[in-house]
Amino acid sequence: MTDIIFNGPNAAPMTVALAHGAGAPMDSPFMEAFAEGLAVRGLRCARFEFPYMAQRREDGKKRPPNPARILLETWREVIDEIGADNLVVGGKSMGGRMASMVAVDLEAEGTPVRGVACLGYPFHPPGKPEKLRTEHLEGIQTPTLICQGTRDPFGTRDEVPDFPLSKTIRLEWLEDGDHGFKPRKASGRTEQQNWEQNPERHPKRSPPMSISGLDHFNIRAKDLDGMRDFFVDVIGLTEGDRPSFEFPGYWLYAGDAGAVVHLVGTDRQRGYVSGHGDDDCDGTGVVDHLAFKGTDAPGLLARLDELGIEYRKRELPNGAAKQIFVKGPEGVVIEVVYPAA
Repeated sequence: MTDIIFNGPNAAPMTVALAHGAGAPMDSPFMEAFAEGLAVRGLRCARFEFPYMAQRREDGKKRPPNPARILLETWREVIDEIGADNLVVGGKSMGGRMASMVAVDLEAEGTPVRGVACLGYPFHPPGKPEKLRTEHLEGIQTPTLICQGTRDPFGTRDEVPDFPLSKTIRLEWLEDGDHGFKPRKASGRTEQQNWEQNPERHPKRSPPMSISGLDHFNIRAKDLDGMRDFFVDVIGLTEGDRPSFEFPGYWLYAGDAGAVVHLVGTDRQRGYVSGHGDDDCDGTGVVDHLAFKGTDAPGLLARLDELGIEYRKRELPNGAAKQIFVKGPEGVVIEVVYPAA
């Protein structure tokens, strides 16, 4: 059993588990600063040590890190102990890299964590940019934040933008920071400022929600057949299969892009998104709503609950997808659609 220490409230809406880097333990000044920074902002931070570091604590002898297999197994023990539902995994350098690797494995197993937070990612060994450690980051779908010093020898601001990284990864650059985020005196910044920048700006809120693309436009039409004929005969879309909704309409397809336009007759449109509490909530004009493809339904729901924003959930009649509807500023209705589990 891996020993875990916690900072922050037990009832926190999110736990951020941080693993140490290759050379320093879980209670280094760096790790303490981030754990305390998260805790004072209402999140719970979990810290633990890999076996080689735990042995060093017992006998004082320095050892190299365990093989990756052992590091990943230790991460899994920690995740099993805490639970993945409201967990962000991450850490310093090697610890963050291992966290991102286990996050990809959990995606493939259908049990993803909520997010990844890497504090100084070792994109490559210093001076060897050709030896990238980014293969698993090319397709990662879990929302990921990488905080990186602009002159980090493991990946500088000039190098990293050219690396093939997933669109779910967000980079936060710390001005003049090295691998531990420490700037030079001439920069006018301090190590403490760079340490505090990230807990202040990011962990206070949930990880960014994953939107993989635009799914469709939904258009309300008084002359439903006339609108269909225009998109088919003039624009060149193709009428195709549509679930058996209780209101009239058509789904129009654009090749491999799928049903990009959904037409709905207005005569039965009242109350279509009435789950928001408005008796006359019937869309936002001719364009009824915009729909995006999402990949993290639990994350979006937690974010909406956190902000007190009302929403409505629905499942397609054929069970092929699940939907979340939310009304934004000035009545804009947004749908986020997820494949059925």
